Amino acid sequence: MHRLFFILILFLSFCLGAFSPASAAEHAKSGPSNAGEPKAAGKSAADASKTEAAKSAEEDEKSWKELLESASRFYEQGKLNEASEAMEAALGAAERLRADGSRSNAFFKLAEQYLYLKQYERAKTLIQEGLSLQRKIPGFKNIANANVLDNLAQAYARSGEPLEASKFEKEALSIYESLHKTETHDYAIALSNHANTLRQLKEYKDSEQFFAKAVAVEQKVDGKDSLELAKILLNAGGLYCEMDKLDSAKRLLDRAEKIIQSKLSPSHPLYLLSIKSERVMYKKRLDALLKNDSNAIRPEVASVVLRLAALYENEGDLAQSVAAYKQALGIEEQLLAPDSPELQKIKDAYLAALKKFSN
Repeated sequence: MHRLFFILILFLSFCLGAFSPASAAEHAKSGPSNAGEPKAAGKSAADASKTEAAKSAEEDEKSWKELLESASRFYEQGKLNEASEAMEAALGAAERLRADGSRSNAFFKLAEQYLYLKQYERAKTLIQEGLSLQRKIPGFKNIANANVLDNLAQAYARSGEPLEASKFEKEALSIYESLHKTETHDYAIALSNHANTLRQLKEYKDSEQFFAKAVAVEQKVDGKDSLELAKILLNAGGLYCEMDKLDSAKRLLDRAEKIIQSKLSPSHPLYLLSIKSERVMYKKRLDALLKNDSNAIRPEVASVVLRLAALYENEGDLAQSVAAYKQALGIEEQLLAPDSPELQKIKDAYLAALKKFSN
């Protein structure tokens, strides 16, 4: 009996010892066995949230690109309402992007489309918003941002704000130069764009210098027969027309026309622009000839009028073409013999233009 009582006392002591204060303290230190479970659940929820956010960002990134492509297709098909809706939806998706770099790049791409559509205010707003985001990111001075600055400048130039355009063009040029990227196609375009802006500002001498630089760089980078060079030559020729340096204008325009006609069809917009540029130059040449000597019965006057007639015909302005051929024929009939082959060629050209016009 005493032995049984002693065993019972030992058993109770053992049980109590298992839950002594010291033992409880150790237990508290180690923490309850399920203490990690709520933390694991919280981490899992955070990871799920991050995953969901990343997935949403990927969807928005994909969405604005697809919508922009759809908008471009709609514009090509002449479906303007659908195109406008797609552009607005693309902008909405772009605005939901969280990363500054992703959002700014989306804004820049959308702005390019608005520039193409001549919606300059929308383009300016998007580019400025994108640039404000880019300026927060280290390494702002890079080629991509230089190109964006030049696009912003063109939006200002085309909306009749050349002073603002010039400011952004200078910043773009300074980036190219600081990065030693002065023998590139993009730098040549930036030089040409700035020359055009200076032309708008009537700063002709500076404009002439920038056009000369643009021609030199573009020739070195892309060769002497690139279409980009032809565009620069056309613009430089236009500058010389405004400066009344008509021989220089003719030299550049003839060179541009040779490049363009060797590469493009007569219906191409750049081809038509080259015809228009040449026609403007010849019109100024005619005005100058008659200003210096009102006598129109001269071979040089007939030659200019004949060229104008052909240019009007190439542009599709048959009424002006017929009138110019008739004027040239009237001059040459007083200068050439009636049986002259040259006079007959002019008559044939006049009758052909008249027949086209009548039809």
